[in-house]
Parts: sequence; structure tokens; C-alpha cells
Amino acid sequence: MSQDKLILNLVGLKDPHIHFEADAKTQTGLYYGHPALFINAKLLKKISRCPNCGFADCLVKDGHKTVKLKLSPQRFHLLILRLAKQRFLCKHCGSIITSQTDTVKPNCQISKNVWQSVVMDFHDNMAATLIAKQNGVSAGTVNRAYPQAAQMISNRFVRLPKHLSFDEFTSSHQNRRMRFIFQDADHHNRVVILYGRRKAFLRSYFMQYSQKERARVKTISVDLNAGYVHLIPELFPKAKIIIDRFHIIQMTQRSLNEVRLSVAKKQLHFPRKYRMIKKYWCLFDKPFDKREAKRLYYRVPLRIVTDTVALSPKFTSVYLVYQDILTAVQRHDQDLLAKTICDYRKLNCSMDTAIRSLKQNLKAVTNSLKYAYSNGPLEGVNRNIKAIGRTAYGYRNFDHYRTRIQMELFA
Repeated sequence: MSQDKLILNLVGLKDPHIHFEADAKTQTGLYYGHPALFINAKLLKKISRCPNCGFADCLVKDGHKTVKLKLSPQRFHLLILRLAKQRFLCKHCGSIITSQTDTVKPNCQISKNVWQSVVMDFHDNMAATLIAKQNGVSAGTVNRAYPQAAQMISNRFVRLPKHLSFDEFTSSHQNRRMRFIFQDADHHNRVVILYGRRKAFLRSYFMQYSQKERARVKTISVDLNAGYVHLIPELFPKAKIIIDRFHIIQMTQRSLNEVRLSVAKKQLHFPRKYRMIKKYWCLFDKPFDKREAKRLYYRVPLRIVTDTVALSPKFTSVYLVYQDILTAVQRHDQDLLAKTICDYRKLNCSMDTAIRSLKQNLKAVTNSLKYAYSNGPLEGVNRNIKAIGRTAYGYRNFDHYRTRIQMELFA
């Protein structure tokens, strides 16, 4: 192997027109205040025709133009290639032409290898400043690499999956807008992120698919967002709506805790009862038939629950409703869930609102126990999206944010 090929392989270059001196040596110095290694080379690339006038055999050599090209960093030093490019003078039109190399883009001093390394670092949850430091570039250069990364991903399903999951998340933009996200509920290997979640926007997006394609969708998992529930029958006529099981439990659990706190406020003059309600709040969220028998100070958990619930008839009724819903979800008992919701009587508390919402979407609620699909995987994606936003301290450009999400999680 010749010396030129050996050095080219070491620095990660492939242009055969770059030649190094016989006694080529690296020099150390500073490059914009950073320690760097400098390598001298020449670009001996012939140009047979003037690109301006088009005439051939009219070019004569006219010296060299030395440029500094930034290569991939080596350990703790930047690697700078001092490349002397051959210049030519056209005798016909008088223009000066400089030979070019494929190592860098036109009018750029950063090699393509560095750009590729920056894009590959988008797969890891790192801030732009850390990526810039590792590749020896500025944070602005990292931001300019996002369009190149966006070409490597696709933010659209060619064919709609048969089972979908809908959700939204808060972007890191200054106005904190909500963005729409949906996923293949079967394979969980891709998501599509849209700019907005309003009905008109979603309708215009999904109408891009044919009616036959939209009719292929069989189930759609959503939370208790009324906008999605009303829009799905219009766009997906054959799709079954599935209310996520987690949101069913979460909504009734919040209502239970609100009633529990209202009971606690009435026990301020009874410190022992007040502490019992406030301190052991987690016992009321658990299934009643799975109480642990170990002692907590002077009371077992079962007695704590029974004594606390007995303080208020309203709290007793709300607690029993919550336990019935929790049992129905755990056992996938559709009849028990439907009976609990339909037989509920108003108690003038927050549980009335929760049950009314479930009753209005009773078919979709019972579908959550009939089918195994849920929004759990998509909620996990939302959690990772928040982590990406926190690492970067927010994104001003939503396109960059979406590209980073796709690169880190699914590329």
C-alpha cells in the first residue's frame, strides 16, 4: 500500500487525487483556540474543460489555493488538513478555476465524515453542545445537520396499520403547543408526529389516504379525549374505539382521592383520624382483596381502610364504585364494568363527572376489556420524548425536535 493510501485510510478520506509529501509530518498548534494536528497535502486533480465558457485545452496552471479542512477529531485534538488546491487560468474567458474534492461539500470546510458523525450522534440522547464538542464543531453546525438527518427518516405511513394508538404531547416550543402522535399498535416500531391536534388539521391529514385505506383500520386506542372519539367514526368507519384502561382507572382514582381529601378536612380536630387518612393514602388505591397483613404501627391495613371509609357514607359509596371498576379491569369482566357504570347513582361529588364520561363512551370503555390493545407503548414513547426535550433544554425549532425524536427512538 502506498503512503498516500495509508494516510488517506488513517484520516478517513477516499479521494485518490489527494497526495502527501514523502516526509509528511503532523504539526501541532491551535485552531480557533483549540489544540489541533495539522497535515499538509496537495490536490492534484486535472480539469480538462473550462466550466464557464466550455472550451477545452485552454486552461493553464495558476498556482495553488490553500484551504483548511476539518476532519474527524483524533483523541483530544482536532485534525486539520491543509490542502493546497491547484488553480487554473482560462486563456479564453480569463476566469480562474480551482480544483474541487469530494471530501467536502462545495464552499464548506467541514468534511463529509464529520457531518455523518454528527448525524449518527443524533441516535443518542445528548445535547447539541456535547455533540459539537465530540466532533470538533460548533453548536450551530450541529443544528445545520438536522436537514440531512431528516432525509434519513419518514414521518408518514405508506399504508395505515390495522390497529392504531392516538395520543398527544406538549412540544418544547415557546407557546407550549400540543402535538399529535399516533403509532402502529401491533409492532410499536414507528410513530408519526403531526404539528397540531385540532379536528380540522387531523381531518385534512387523514383524508390524504383513500377511503379504502382508512376502512382497513380495525381498532384505535385513545384516551378520554372527546375530540378523538367524535372524529374517529367520521374518518375510520369500521374502526372500534378502545378507551385506554389506564385512563379509566386514573380518572376514577382522582375522583376517589378528591373525596378522601374532603373527608380529611372535616377531621382536622381529630388528629389521629386525620393522620390515618392522609398518611396511608396509598392503601385506598390498591385492590381491597389484596391488603397486606403486616402491621403499620398499631393498625393493620385492612382495619385502616374500613375505619376510614366508615367516616363518611359518601366516601363509602365512592370507594366501593372504585373497587368494582378496578376489579372489573383486572379481571377483564365487561359485564361487571358495564353494570357498575350503569347502576351508579349521583353522590354530588367528582365521581359523578367521571362516571358520566364513562357512561357516554360505554361501548368504547367495554372494548378496552374485550381487546388487548392499549396506549401503554405510546405513553412510553411520550416519556422518552420528554427526556429528549429536557436534555436539550427545549427546542426552538419543532422540525429539529421531531427529527431528533425519530432518530433516537426509531431510526
